[in-house]
Amino acid sequence: MLDKLLKKMNGAYAENTIKAYQSDFTVFSNWCASKELCPLPAEPETICDFIIFDMQDSASSTIRRRIASISRLHKLARMTDPTKDEDVFLELKRMHRQKGRWQRQAFAMTIEVRDQLINITDDSIKGYRDRALLLFAYDSMRRRSELCECNWSDISLNSDGTGSWFMQFSKSDQEGYGKYIPLDI
Repeated sequence: MLDKLLKKMNGAYAENTIKAYQSDFTVFSNWCASKELCPLPAEPETICDFIIFDMQDSASSTIRRRIASISRLHKLARMTDPTKDEDVFLELKRMHRQKGRWQRQAFAMTIEVRDQLINITDDSIKGYRDRALLLFAYDSMRRRSELCECNWSDISLNSDGTGSWFMQFSKSDQEGYGKYIPLDI
């Protein structure tokens, strides 16, 4: 049944989102199987017990994502969403009070980091490439995945040394409208 529900999501969600739903629901299903409980439809009490279990090894952000995955799959199956029960809400509140809600931020490339990385490149072709990529990454302030999607045809250069990159798709532009990113080349 899980495969059928995940297939319904194809094209509507990013591939990594679907993988996360599958992974999260697999963790939940395996835990349910070990307790001889039904994962779909699940009871609110089952969700509460799963939160308590998952708190032992997982961060609060991971648990929240797993609960969101369980919720989405119940909705896709046209079943009552057990995660909306008041007891589940209370269990999540308890978890947040115990574990907190803090999430580790991704490491940003500062000008100091950029310059340190540039200073360790050499004068080989690879060194020139690495410097160009570092400058492009810093100047555009984009995610790794977005940088990897860049094509030369997406970049336009002006005679004054500036330019722009037409970014066709990004995590923050799921519909793919695209936007121009100014570059100071």
